[in-house]
Amino acid sequence: MGIATSTDQVQIDITAYADDSRAPAGNTTNLLARGATAVDWSKYSGVVLSTPKSLHSRLTFDEEGVLLPNTEGNISLEDPESGAQVPVPLLQHEDRIRELGFFTATGLSTDQSFLQAKEECDAECDVLVRKGLKTYQLQQCINSCTIQRLSHRMRFSTTNMVSLNKIGERYGHMVNNSARLHSKYPLGLKFGSSAMGGLGQTSFSTAIYADRMVALFRIAYRGGEESDILAGAVKRSEMLHQSTTPVFNRNTVGTWDNTWVGRISDFLSSTNMSISGGQINNGFRQDDVSIATLFEGTRDLKLVQEGCIHFKIHWVSQILSEDSSTWKAEVQDYRQLFNGKFTYMSYSTDGIGARTAKSHTSLARTWLDKVKKAICTANVKMGDFNMNCKSNLREFDVVLFAGDPSPRIVIFVSPALDKITTLSTTTGMRPAHFKHSDGSRRRWVVSKSCPSGPGIRSSLSAEIFSVDADCTARNDDCKKAIKVEVQLLPRGHRRSA
Repeated sequence: MGIATSTDQVQIDITAYADDSRAPAGNTTNLLARGATAVDWSKYSGVVLSTPKSLHSRLTFDEEGVLLPNTEGNISLEDPESGAQVPVPLLQHEDRIRELGFFTATGLSTDQSFLQAKEECDAECDVLVRKGLKTYQLQQCINSCTIQRLSHRMRFSTTNMVSLNKIGERYGHMVNNSARLHSKYPLGLKFGSSAMGGLGQTSFSTAIYADRMVALFRIAYRGGEESDILAGAVKRSEMLHQSTTPVFNRNTVGTWDNTWVGRISDFLSSTNMSISGGQINNGFRQDDVSIATLFEGTRDLKLVQEGCIHFKIHWVSQILSEDSSTWKAEVQDYRQLFNGKFTYMSYSTDGIGARTAKSHTSLARTWLDKVKKAICTANVKMGDFNMNCKSNLREFDVVLFAGDPSPRIVIFVSPALDKITTLSTTTGMRPAHFKHSDGSRRRWVVSKSCPSGPGIRSSLSAEIFSVDADCTARNDDCKKAIKVEVQLLPRGHRRSA
């Protein structure tokens, strides 16, 4: 037994387990600090960190929520083996990356999960064609190898049914040619169980979506952080496209909300299946209606849903006044909130099944006009506000009380928000005498040529209310007050109130 000196090299064999590591950070400075910590840990533990294989990904969004291209990079990280500073390549959003056997990209414009699976399956089909296998042998290879591998690879991808079936087309042609089946062979016999007289072929999309749902249940019942992350993903999907029906119970196929949960929801809707449970969103009032449901089955559904997300307006109660007689003040004065444009992305599938992305820009006024017209046509009638959904009254709000046809003006709200002091109004004002004029563009009238507004009922009061020295104040119960929208009269030389 010898004594080791400072010039001797002593090798100590250990068993170490490592996996792909990641260092999320909010900015470049924090990212470099986390990278340096990872290098120090690698030197200390002996688990080699392969710096040359590292990638730098940046996720930056603009004000519209659109993912911006990666342009700022040029960072370096120390290689623990050589000690040299190695440049870290900048990852673009359409570039392919591999994460625990799952191929994907950081952006949605390119479906790298599909492209990798298509390349792999095409190469596999080239080999199977040369083998000259019998029909049952082909089906065994497909069911026991191909579909199992794809189910793992595509489990958390957002590839749709059309693209998945495109992958399976070539396998289906090989089986049909081997069994000498004609192109019009009944699908029920082709995909039916062999125990029931069918050929036992498997639909790629059905098998992969079934695996996705199994994974969803597995994560949901596992508990811990994974279940919390899944609950957050379901909540996010329900908040993007809000409806009174939970996301997994919807029986109508809408537009994809760009999430994994949304893909499962689309599949369930197209097959008349559902997963019970989930959150029931009742909006802000009884019998409230989701704006998107007014456009189901129309070509405007995508535009309307993206507008709802952009403006954070999903329910009819967010558009109508509390008495449901007209639009809210902020909607009437559309030039303030709806004067610009908004941009959104739509995704479709090309002839080979690859995802294509297209950017759309719409005027905010276009979205508002379509929503107004749909609400007028639907003749929505809503009840009382749900708990904690009614907005608090403020000074100078105009309210009505049951049995009193004259509106009153709120001049004081108690700190507890339970009592208000209101001032009566009078109809003795003469607008012409005080040089007031009514802007024609702001009149609350309904006409067939312009059903989108601004008024939605013909029973609006034609009287002009004001205050004078004889108006009186009184204390009222805040719960009994009904807030109404008012139209202010601008002076003759001004065209806006």
